[in-house]
Amino acid sequence: MTSGISTEASKAISKEFPIEFIDTDFAIKPPKLDGWIGRRAQSRPDKGLLKTINATEDSLTKAQLKIMDIEPPLIDLYSRLSSLQGSDAAKRSVQAALQQWDRAFFHITRKRRSAVIALAEPASEYLLRDPGAFESGKESRSFLLTEKFPQAMLTDASQDNTLAQAARVAEAAAAAIAPKSQNPRRYRFPPEQAAAPFQKTTRYDGIQGSRGGRGGRGRRGSRGRGQRHNAWLQGG
Repeated sequence: MTSGISTEASKAISKEFPIEFIDTDFAIKPPKLDGWIGRRAQSRPDKGLLKTINATEDSLTKAQLKIMDIEPPLIDLYSRLSSLQGSDAAKRSVQAALQQWDRAFFHITRKRRSAVIALAEPASEYLLRDPGAFESGKESRSFLLTEKFPQAMLTDASQDNTLAQAARVAEAAAAAIAPKSQNPRRYRFPPEQAAAPFQKTTRYDGIQGSRGGRGGRGRRGSRGRGQRHNAWLQGG
């Protein structure tokens, strides 16, 4: 617990317990990095991105291989106990140890997924929390992310694009319906209202008439005609 064994000693122990499965296609090993991740990384402006991803993968995969070395002796012990009568309690102990081993192994798988997506597709990190974004069975044992993950990315991207287009259409429709406010500084009065304050009204008063205006002459002429008319009526 304080020093551990060397890598050579660990490999030697694993060789003592070779495992053969009935299904020859079945194997317990760290899943490989998906090829589409490399293609995506090469298309990014950061030319050193793929190198960074590979370095992170190398470090985590080595840790996963060390955890995997625990599995052969446990599986061998479980298979031996299965052939013995009355070994259920011992089998349960080994089974529990294998379950804990599986948890540690898959924990590294999740850390690898998180590290790769954070570097290559940071906008899709939320999909890592969705178990449905990954294939199960043989493909999940063979590949880190499986082909189902990029399909989920494309589906969500298409939905986001559709929603964005719908939002733009709604904004344009709202802008077309909303009344446009008038600018009071550019408002023009109708011609009759604009000219009304500047019209002058001609005034006639007694002063204008007494100064020889047309109104004065009219009054004098009126008085003269009136006097002659009155004299004729009186017989003069």
